[in-house]
Amino acid sequence: MTITFVAAGSAVQTSTTTLALVAPTLLVDDILIAQIISINNGAITAPDATWTEIQQANFTGSRAALFWKRVITGDSGATFNFTVAGTTTSYGILTHYRGVRYHGPAIGTSTLSANASADNVTYATLTPHSNGGVVVACGFYAEDATTAGTVSGTNPTFNAPSVDVEQATLENASLFQSYGYSLGGATGAVTQSTTSTIDAVSAGVLFDLLPPIAGGGGSGVIYPPRERNGDRN
Repeated sequence: MTITFVAAGSAVQTSTTTLALVAPTLLVDDILIAQIISINNGAITAPDATWTEIQQANFTGSRAALFWKRVITGDSGATFNFTVAGTTTSYGILTHYRGVRYHGPAIGTSTLSANASADNVTYATLTPHSNGGVVVACGFYAEDATTAGTVSGTNPTFNAPSVDVEQATLENASLFQSYGYSLGGATGAVTQSTTSTIDAVSAGVLFDLLPPIAGGGGSGVIYPPRERNGDRN
């Protein structure tokens, strides 16, 4: 089964310590990604232990955070409350992918580039854990006056952004997300253009989604507890 981007939920902003992100319609074993920017650098905590942090880092007064979780029964359309330290402005969105490895880790490796003020967002080179997976590019931009372009490079060739959202109230912020199918080997450093004419600080994260193991099960199937704990061959 080919890994595919399915959909994104609605982007949400808050100036409180709780950022409530609502999931779109999901299937069991989909992989849910939370992409969050904290404009005033408040540390971000996931709702519970079912979420795993991919990256979290400060970039010149703002903070980028990415988390993932494997979807279980009851997650479709659910609200997930992320905690942001202090009373700060944060902005986030949930996206989900289908066809990723069905048990065990879903994420291979990741890199983060914290960027000085510029119109473009840059991403540090990533060597994917698997040659058969998908590389995802997540951009965090501390300004709303922008539309994201395609991420450069041919290994992989990234699609036009599947997420390009911005909020202009309280504090300004934009979130971008693109993906491409890995050809194997390092991506090299890549750049995402924007239409911004207001230089702003940004962060770029690359990570890879792992493909299913040959002979594994299918997405959307609710397995018995023993099988879902990894005892299925």
